[in-house]
Amino acid sequence: MHILEQLHDRNMVYAKLAAPASSSRYIPRPALFDKLQNSLDWQVVLVSTPVGYGKTAILCDWYHTLSKMDGYEVAWLTLDEADSDIVRARSHFLAMLENIWPQIQDTELSVLKFGDEETFSTALSNFLYKQTKGSDKHYVLFFDSFDAIPYVDAKHKMEFLAESLPSSITTVAAGAFVSSRYTDYRFRNAVRLFTVDDLAMSEDETKALLRSVLKTDNCAEIAHDLHVATRGWIMGICLYIDAIKSGTIARDRKSLDYTELYSLTGRFFTDCIFRVATEEVATFLVETSILDTFHADVCDYLMEQQNSKETIKKLIELDYFIEPVSGNTDWYRYHPLFLHWLREQLMQLRPDQIRKLCQRAGEWQERHRHFEDAAKSMLMSGDSDIVESIVSSAGFERRDKSQSFVSWAIDIPAAKFSIDPALSLMVTWSYICWGRPKDALRWLAKYEENIKDTSMRLPDIIVEERAISPSIIIQHVKTKCREFDGHYHEAIETYLEMLETQGDDMGLSLRCILIHALAESYERVGEYSLAQESYFQGEAIAELAKSLFFTTFCRIGYCWTMIALGNYNEAREVCYKAIRECPPDFTLYGGLYSILTLIQVERNELSEASKSIKRSLKRLSVNRNPDMLIEAKVVNTLYLAACGELKDAYRLSVQTSLETEENFLPRGVQLFALAVQAQVSYLRGTVSDTIAIHKKLLRKLDSLDEFYVLWAELIKAYIQHSQNDSGSAMATVQQVIKRAEKKGLNQILVAAYARYAVWLDEARQKAASLENLNKALSIASSQRMIRPFLYIGDPLKALLHEIVHYRRVENTIALFAKKVLQAFKENEHVGGGVTNALSPIAEVDLTKREAEVYSLLNMGMSRQEIAENLSVSLNTVKTHLNNIYSKLGVSNRMDAYKALANEE
Repeated sequence: MHILEQLHDRNMVYAKLAAPASSSRYIPRPALFDKLQNSLDWQVVLVSTPVGYGKTAILCDWYHTLSKMDGYEVAWLTLDEADSDIVRARSHFLAMLENIWPQIQDTELSVLKFGDEETFSTALSNFLYKQTKGSDKHYVLFFDSFDAIPYVDAKHKMEFLAESLPSSITTVAAGAFVSSRYTDYRFRNAVRLFTVDDLAMSEDETKALLRSVLKTDNCAEIAHDLHVATRGWIMGICLYIDAIKSGTIARDRKSLDYTELYSLTGRFFTDCIFRVATEEVATFLVETSILDTFHADVCDYLMEQQNSKETIKKLIELDYFIEPVSGNTDWYRYHPLFLHWLREQLMQLRPDQIRKLCQRAGEWQERHRHFEDAAKSMLMSGDSDIVESIVSSAGFERRDKSQSFVSWAIDIPAAKFSIDPALSLMVTWSYICWGRPKDALRWLAKYEENIKDTSMRLPDIIVEERAISPSIIIQHVKTKCREFDGHYHEAIETYLEMLETQGDDMGLSLRCILIHALAESYERVGEYSLAQESYFQGEAIAELAKSLFFTTFCRIGYCWTMIALGNYNEAREVCYKAIRECPPDFTLYGGLYSILTLIQVERNELSEASKSIKRSLKRLSVNRNPDMLIEAKVVNTLYLAACGELKDAYRLSVQTSLETEENFLPRGVQLFALAVQAQVSYLRGTVSDTIAIHKKLLRKLDSLDEFYVLWAELIKAYIQHSQNDSGSAMATVQQVIKRAEKKGLNQILVAAYARYAVWLDEARQKAASLENLNKALSIASSQRMIRPFLYIGDPLKALLHEIVHYRRVENTIALFAKKVLQAFKENEHVGGGVTNALSPIAEVDLTKREAEVYSLLNMGMSRQEIAENLSVSLNTVKTHLNNIYSKLGVSNRMDAYKALANEE
């Protein structure tokens, strides 16, 4: 009886013995094929790579080619986990050999498969030597998925194949295993090893493949970037090219779409890694992804365990895209695409652990004098004080195109900080980028103190092969810090003078920095047309400098300007364009999604806004850009309010306000947080809170803060109306409308017109009421601004019904009014209007006065401001605070807020 016929699962075995047909997607690789063909003189050929390098495809092609060539006999066996069973494995191996030597069925081997290993191996060797003796043929045995069986079994089988078979038989085995481990025995010279270095596609192959799809030779830049990003990983390259074929990625793109590449490969890793990985391995992969390179000791310290060495060994055996660091076999790293995906998993699955992991990694790295890695880890954890001590002993050296603290800290060189004062400037500028001017000025003072030493030369900084005097950057840093304090006109004059008198001495990147700063100052003083022009100019220069960071930075500034002007269409278009081109690992990526969320909220696109704000917070909470993170939290407040979650929205607005007090943030960010807090308080119906927040907003305002001055005036009108002072409220809103029309601030105009329309209707001035509502709808309709009408609530519904049937109204206005009415039905949970209700935080076991003190404290007010609001002494406020803390069992206001928030 044939061996196959003896097997109960012979139909499955027939499939295991058949080499797969060549795929229509197979990419011929002549150079690699020639290398494989020339390896047939070796006893064993191992093809060892992680999944996605085309092992099976190239072996199938090799198998089918050899089967058609004279002088060769070939056989194929695909292994699986069940082949760990020794009887099953022997049966399948004998069935494989039967395809070449049918007479094997007449030997005792089919019986001996149940016997001991030594007896079976001896009989098999004798049979094969006898069959191949005197034959002029070469026999090739192909084993696919050799890694399906456990490492120990695989190593044992590999030793037998290399040691016991005749020289005319070559065994070819492919699998995702680190083959050097299998060849660590006395006959290593019998094994020919093909690894990632052999199977990875070359840049020329990548370019040729792209050319065949795009039908153009103008793809060298994308091919280069794709090859670098994937390191020649075939699956990554093919996934990207398939996306081009399907139209997901535009064929006319001039640069690599990193976002789509990360998305495509991320789905692959999810299917091929996480779904089959044990919980222990998955946890190790995710948590060690904060490390660029790792060692068992640092992993043990990081994860507070003692088995990292065994886990790393297991990863090596599984070949989970892990590779040794060149020159040091005890240190490892992950493939860059795999690393990016792991970090995404870390942000999604364990966002609350990131800070702790970074701190522990930094502690180990500093203790073992890995200053470069320690600085980066501590920066990622946000611990700037520890970073300063590390920097003092390790130092930084800036690379031309690095813009942020973290981005260039990756490449910290040997310790030379203390003897190179220019490096202090780099740290200074990094703090500016982080929105921390106090720290920036502190480092700038250190620099200026260092260069007072006459033994130290004032060094030039090389930017774009151009020597830039540090005095230019010193002037800019000081101006930027003055701008943080609200001295915008002074900053504008300085920036214009620097660009006019020193522009020729600057590189493109530095000019872009100055122009962006100029645009921000223009925006703050209400010169929006000049701000737009400057942002455009900055973007153009950034593109010339090939700086994606500054290109995106200028687009973000432009989007915020468009939002202030109520031009949501253009802001959305620019935002989407920037998102497509911005790598997800940029901090700015989170800032873009924050802007997109705000637009979606104003358009009442809440399901889309939910996705956008999650992406924004996920990215920014990791990168820890303070001002952008606060902006995202403020936008999240607006999103929660739009969803009717006013309690949560107010709680978040209070927390955000506290954070702006604890961090020295740009003036615009502080005003944004306070203005939204006042708006949410108004929607929630707490007049006392709204008045207090409004007072604090007024104290923060400068007369030059045009946008927020008008916002504050609008809130003032709301408060006046809630206190039954309709005459003052209408006069205030008229002034807001007049000033907003002059500046073109359509976002404020829509809210002011709509609110004024309702108040006019209450005063029985129907014609004037409908005229103002018509103006509001006219502006809002082109930009699909729905949310300002929903905030007003029921009083607006009747007016909208009248507008729909109003003969003098344009058809487009009437249609938009219908959309707003429909939105009212979908958003019945959201109301508007201040009442004299007590603040919900006045509950718990506090006296009425203590509740008032606590409420003001958690609006971000200082003790002195509370005293002024309540017309009591500072000592009285201190007494109330001590009573509050005592009742709650806390020692500071942040803990008090958290305690009462939990009670709510």
